[in-house]
Amino acid sequence: MNMNENNVAPVRFDSDWISIHSVSPSLCGGSEEQIYEELAALLENSGRVTDRRQLLADISRRKDAGSTSITELLDIPHTQTSGVSQLCAAVGISQNRQIYAMVAWPENTAHCLQKIARLIELLSDRRVEQKLLGAADAGELHGWISSALDASGRRSAVQ
Repeated sequence: MNMNENNVAPVRFDSDWISIHSVSPSLCGGSEEQIYEELAALLENSGRVTDRRQLLADISRRKDAGSTSITELLDIPHTQTSGVSQLCAAVGISQNRQIYAMVAWPENTAHCLQKIARLIELLSDRRVEQKLLGAADAGELHGWISSALDASGRRSAVQ
């Protein structure tokens, strides 16, 4: 395992926690609640959701504690929850061309929190945002996200 000068293994920002089955370029819901339900269903496709009701309850509590909107086009509902077995994310584009990314993890580890922070940073980039909004299908949407996360992991390992 490679170590940096502080004898700490670099965090890999690989995209294995975002499945092609957990992305959609065409969310159907009109309301935030409907969109969150769709995102939870997409997260279930990852095989990492153990309790959908718990996941949605924890997302709701987090949303009540403060906005999860990052930009006018980006909303990232996220939570630590016992409703998932591992870090996972679902990404979708709503009918009004807004990007949603639901992220859930079972425990606050530096590894999870760094990956989530990098995802937010990537999705907040206007160039990435425009590529995602232009995705024709789930494969293209997943490809843009995966390549951006994997590229950030390669840069991180070099630093």
